Amino acid sequence: MISISPGVDLARGTVDVKLRVPDPPAELRTDMTLSVELEAGRRKGVLVLPLESVSDAASEPSVLAIRGRRAVRTPVTLGVRGPGVAEITRGLDEGDLVVRSPAKTKDGQRVRGVVPTRD
Repeated sequence: MISISPGVDLARGTVDVKLRVPDPPAELRTDMTLSVELEAGRRKGVLVLPLESVSDAASEPSVLAIRGRRAVRTPVTLGVRGPGVAEITRGLDEGDLVVRSPAKTKDGQRVRGVVPTRD
């Protein structure tokens, strides 16, 4: 990366970034506008859930874990968050089932779930 503009273009919702591209394709020209996805880091072997499975992610995160075919509110600790997912550092174990969309599910309700996966 060469530079990142300190300001945001609020009308377009963009930030100017200048990148150095090793072995650029022939169609890439100086001062072209394009969209890129920058990956700041990647961690292997972490427990990950869709953010939609986490209630109150900003204050007191919890999930509805499935215990004996019933939803049980379970506090969790979140780690790194990515696009639509969150790392679970405490509160669940690999293989635990959780309710994917808990908004319409009550604690103690009979449910089906999804298994958290390692990314």
